[in-house]
Amino acid sequence: FFCVVQNFAIMACRNQVEVCRILSGTMLGMHRPEILRISDAAGTQPSWLWTLAEERTLRLLIIPFGTVLVTLAMSLMNGSEFAFVSDALNSEKPEPMQQVISRYYLWHLTIFSIFSFKLRALPSSLSYVAYLNLFAFLLCLWSGFKTWDGSYWKSWRQYLHWASSGIVLILLSVETPAVWWREQAVGVAFAALVVIFIAAFLSVAVFHAIPSTGIPWVGPHVELPIEWTVLGAHFGVVWFRWPSLQLEAQAERGDGSSFFPADAALAQQQLQQQQQQLQHGRAYAPGV
Repeated sequence: FFCVVQNFAIMACRNQVEVCRILSGTMLGMHRPEILRISDAAGTQPSWLWTLAEERTLRLLIIPFGTVLVTLAMSLMNGSEFAFVSDALNSEKPEPMQQVISRYYLWHLTIFSIFSFKLRALPSSLSYVAYLNLFAFLLCLWSGFKTWDGSYWKSWRQYLHWASSGIVLILLSVETPAVWWREQAVGVAFAALVVIFIAAFLSVAVFHAIPSTGIPWVGPHVELPIEWTVLGAHFGVVWFRWPSLQLEAQAERGDGSSFFPADAALAQQQLQQQQQQLQHGRAYAPGV
């Protein structure tokens, strides 16, 4: 299994230069390779492949999903009893050093990738949101380490990990409706999910009030799917809303109330110029 992960890392390194070249112009709408376009009567339009190559897709969906899939599988294969996000962060059972290195490399890559996207996407007045994400995610990752000495259980580190997990969920439940999708229904939904999760988790972990469901990797933790729902919904909302927020910022023209930097208007102007140049070239070469 480690060889598969290693080969995947080698393939990723081989394509790193090309991926960086493509993504360097993604946020400005430039450098769209021809393979990511389709032609029709209305002209050249980006294909669905371009969405897969966008920075938001790579940093918010592909890298996190791949990291969760690989690390959770590693933990379950090691004998972890449950399928919490914490079990993907750190194996409940001891694991060899190769897996520890691979696991922590993947999670640090994921966390700093998310941090980098939010830091550059948000205006300077909201940059603290990205730093709060970075702090909360790293605290949750590091406090949950339990591979070597077995001293994690019922120690200050376990309770710190519980607290940091709650901080992450509360942070995302506030950030999502306050920053990315300013709808009251979104805020109510996230707040309700987080409250239900914390109440159900404490009912099991502290009061032992919920019997086992008999479901593998869930057991008595009926709140487990809620945790994955909150995390998945947050990154899905950020991914989905990012283009709309760009358009809103462009419409406001950086007048001080713009959510994103005024550079977005310049980026749109550059993109329009490129499209005009492309159409001008097609007029002289209709067969191209």
